[in-house]
Formats: sequence, C-alpha cells, structure tokens
Amino acid sequence: MITATRKSKQITISDGIISTGLFNRFQMILLILFMLSSCLTGIMTNQFHSLSVMQAVDCLSSNCELVLSSNSKKSLEKICEMKKDEWEFSETKSNWLTDFSLICDKNYLIDLETSVYFLGFFVSALLIGYSCDRYGRCLISICCFVTFLGLLLMLKYAVQLDKIFLLRLIAGGMHSCLSVSLLVTLAEFNTQKNLWICSILGSIAFSIGKTIVSYMAYDDDQWQNTFDVPICIVIAALALCYVVMPETPFWFYANGKELQALVSLNEVAIVNRSLLLKDVSLVNHHRVKEDHYATATISVTLKILFMRLPLLCLALCWFTAFSCYFILDNDIKFMVDSNEYFEMMVVGISEVPLQVVMFFTVQNLGRKKAASIFFALLAIVMSFGCVPTSILDNTLSLGTVSTKAVVLTIAKSCAGSLLPLLTVYTCELLPTLSRCSGLSLCLMAGSSSSLLFPFIATLDTIMSTSHQILLVLLAVGSVVVVQRVPDTRNNPLPNNLTECETLFSKRDYNLTDELEMETLLTYNSDDD
Repeated sequence: MITATRKSKQITISDGIISTGLFNRFQMILLILFMLSSCLTGIMTNQFHSLSVMQAVDCLSSNCELVLSSNSKKSLEKICEMKKDEWEFSETKSNWLTDFSLICDKNYLIDLETSVYFLGFFVSALLIGYSCDRYGRCLISICCFVTFLGLLLMLKYAVQLDKIFLLRLIAGGMHSCLSVSLLVTLAEFNTQKNLWICSILGSIAFSIGKTIVSYMAYDDDQWQNTFDVPICIVIAALALCYVVMPETPFWFYANGKELQALVSLNEVAIVNRSLLLKDVSLVNHHRVKEDHYATATISVTLKILFMRLPLLCLALCWFTAFSCYFILDNDIKFMVDSNEYFEMMVVGISEVPLQVVMFFTVQNLGRKKAASIFFALLAIVMSFGCVPTSILDNTLSLGTVSTKAVVLTIAKSCAGSLLPLLTVYTCELLPTLSRCSGLSLCLMAGSSSSLLFPFIATLDTIMSTSHQILLVLLAVGSVVVVQRVPDTRNNPLPNNLTECETLFSKRDYNLTDELEMETLLTYNSDDD
C-alpha cells in the first residue's frame, strides 16, 4: 500500500514572524519591556549627578550671607574659601553631596563617577555580547534584570561612598547588558520599520528616565526615596519577562535548532492569537552542531567584518556620538544653575523633537543618508558652540538663557538622535551568531569616550573651546567614514555569513569557506 506524504511548506524566519502577526500583542509587550529598560538606564545614567547638586546652606555668619547672594556655582567656589564654622548644609534636604561632603577637595568625585560608571559599561560589553550570542538573549536579559534589582536595593541602603562607587560600576555593566540583549531581541522579533519605531520610542524613554530622576531628586527630601521608582520598574520588567519572553527564532535557527525555532514562532502566534505554523520548515538552514563551531562562527565573523571596514567605521561613528552626547551633557550642566531642577528637566526632554525628525528622515532616506545628514548637522551646530560664550551671548542674546547652552543642547540632541540609529544600523549589518558581540564592540568603542573624558577636558588648558573643536572634527570624520558602510534599507536581518556577505562586497569571496577552515583547525586542535 502506497501512502502519500504531505510536503511541508518552506518559509524563512522573517516570513514566519510576519505570519504570526506584526506589531501585535507580543510585540507590544516586548516594546513595553524595552521602554522600561530604557527608562531605567536613563535614570541610572543621570542618577549620581542629580543626587549631587548643590543644596541649601544655612549661614552662621554675616560673611556667609553676603557670599550666598550670588548664584550657586560662584557661591560654591567661595564657600570653599570660608571657614567651616561659618556655614553648614540645611537639614531640610539631603543627597549624596551633603551626606558625603562632595565639595571643595572632593568635588572631583562627581566627574570621576561618570568614568567609573562607563568603565563598568566598557568592561562588561564584550562579555555580555558573547554571552548573548552563546547562551541566548532571553536568559541574559532576565539575569540582568535580577542583578539590577539587587543593585538598586543595595544602593538604596548604602552608607559608604566607596560601596556606592562599586555598585555604580556594576550598574554600568548591567546597563550595557540590557542595551544589547533587549535591543537584539526586539530586532529579531520585528520588521525593519517596526524596529526603527521601537528604537526611537526606547530613546525617548531614556530621555524621560533622565528627566524623572531630576524631578525625584528635587521632590524628595531624602535621597533614599529616589530608588523607589527604578525598583518598581525592574519588578514590572521581571513580571513581563515571566508573562512572555521566549528565545528568538533567529538564535535557535542559527544554532541548528530548527524545531525550537518553529516552537518559538508558535509561542508568538499564541500570544498574538494568530494561526499556528503547521506543516512548515525553514529554508537555507545553516546548522551549527558543536559549541566550538559556534565560537568559531563568532570569531571569524567579527574578524571578517573588521577586515571589510564597515564595523570599524561604525565604531568611529559610535565614538563620535557618545563623545558629543555625554561631554556636551556635562558642559550644559555647568552652564545651567544646578539648583534649578526645572532647567535640568528641560535639558533632559529636549532630545525628543529631533528624535521624531530623525524617525521621518530614516523612513524616507534610509540609514546611511540619515546618519550623514545628522552628523553634518552636528558638526555645523558644534562649530557655533566653539565660539567663546561672551561673544556668542552678545551677538545672539536670548535674555536670561545662555545662548551657548541652547546651542550645545541642540548639538547634544543631534548626538542623542544618532544613538538609536547607530544601534539599529549595527544590528542590521551583523549575522545572528555575532549580532550581540558586534554590537557590544561598537558600544565599547562609544563608551571609551566617557573613560577618556578627564583627558579630553584637560585640552581646555590650551584653549577654552579645545574639546568642542575636537568634537567638530570627529563629527566631520564620521560623515566621511559612514559612506563606507552599506545601507541596510529594505534588507532582512542576515542570519548567517553567506547572507551577510552580500551586504559588504560584490567581490568573489566566500566567508563560509573561511569559516569551514577555521572550524577544521579547531577540530584538529581538539584531536591533538
């Protein structure tokens, strides 16, 4: 008796994600999770500065009252010249500056903390990227949220400054963990257009987080209370992870687990209440049978991408965007009155309009042209920022508001808009097994600018605007090097080296052959 067998329909993973429902319930839950993590990292990035602003001072002498009639920055400098028995901090409000006396000879610790935070970001980036590629995005994301919850609880009850610095170092590492794992998860469960929308919303949530922590520092009399909101955010994020957080089908597929990839797609279909995928199989399957084979895939992919220059070019763009964003953020903080929390909140939310403009620019012109335009705009605006403050304020007066502070805020907003673009751009250039590792390398290149900030700031001893001139040169250089990066508009996420090859070169060169050679060498070394 002859029985007929039904031939399964072959589909790609991208087709499977589309068939399970686009931007439906599952994608919305994942977007909320991503926005919660972005808001959390925004709070943590701006937390130390917000909790270290100058507070009210009670005068114990007439000389002190005369000094405090000026603004907070000048009074802070003069207070350090006075005797300790002539003034004291008011007991109505406490923060890290008052509790740990971060003034006078200890004031440098406020700037040092930024380098400490991004040192943790820098060190953990590569390790986290490799872990996400090796063990999956879902597991690493959940571990990061659990670690973040423990860190926040310890920070809330920390009573020693050295322990706070250590915990902030680890928090920087968790920042890079969430930035990599959740963004890649979002990329592998969405189409290009939806991913770009999610990335912009995440960037807006980051700005809102920075604004929230400034408001909490202003509203709460005790700095311990400012940790309640981020703790609630982490608990809500863990609840969402429990409800729905499957591993991405791209990761299963690239690791030779076709059945698990189909199960992951069907889990999405169940949440979205769409039809299940039945009698289907995945095409162009790139099987990885051994753990060391996956390791070889990561190493060879990154080596080839660096040799082809696109990732190096993107790394320079990351360095420029990070440098402009965080260095200008520090410059602006010194130009506004630190006691005026309203001004700090306005600076935090000022990035949103340009992020909306960036969204429409990318939708109409693509990634490469949008990056070129915004880097050029950044260079132009920064060139005005290189003009000395006195000349700029006299030429273009904006009343009580510093003209240079407005110019630098616009430049910072341009850099802030470039960060989500570069994140999406990097994800779309890398194959699945090295997507997190490649993104981590670019984040390391960007965060290195924060580590170099104390050295960049010393350039001002040569000329008052030296570091701003350096940022202009970096922006111009980024306009040039981004031309070497292929545009990924309307291209699906590359799942393996062969698919990735078409993005970088039209030459007759097979990345898969080099992968097989690397794997063969690995087998031989294991046999020996």
